Amino acid sequence: MSVPYIKNKSKHMMQLRYTEQAIARWAETFRERYHDNNVQAGYDPARPLQTDIRFRVYNKSGNFEIEFNLPEYWWYAEHGRGPGKMPPKGSLLQWMEFKHILPSPMQLKSGKTVLPSMNSLEFLIRRKIGEKGTQGSHTWELTEQQMKDQLIRDVKEALEKDF
Repeated sequence: MSVPYIKNKSKHMMQLRYTEQAIARWAETFRERYHDNNVQAGYDPARPLQTDIRFRVYNKSGNFEIEFNLPEYWWYAEHGRGPGKMPPKGSLLQWMEFKHILPSPMQLKSGKTVLPSMNSLEFLIRRKIGEKGTQGSHTWELTEQQMKDQLIRDVKEALEKDF
């Protein structure tokens, strides 16, 4: 038995409006909780890592994805950096500004007092990171653990409304 060919067959895509809205609300709550966890971990609430987090929810034929856009250095703040290589030149200047890290006067062997430049201080910090590495905050991971059950509940309730 052959199946007749149907020209201009239309596709029907189910609208999951409540589910998409619930996921978007959850992502916003996640972003806020991540911010709070970072503040509790000692991060400056005005840092770009706190303020420059953006997200977007995609509905790809009923498969939802949340894309978070974070500053480039996010990975190192979250996971740390192992010893062995110095961070790139200039990469810590903004962080130093946020942390109000300023050079202190130094006394040379000649007895002369000098004030190192911000670039010199940044070099010393970069060298120390290259030698010792850094620890990560793991606040993203903590936030995921805290928010997972809420996502499941929110999506379940929204799916019931959509159907």
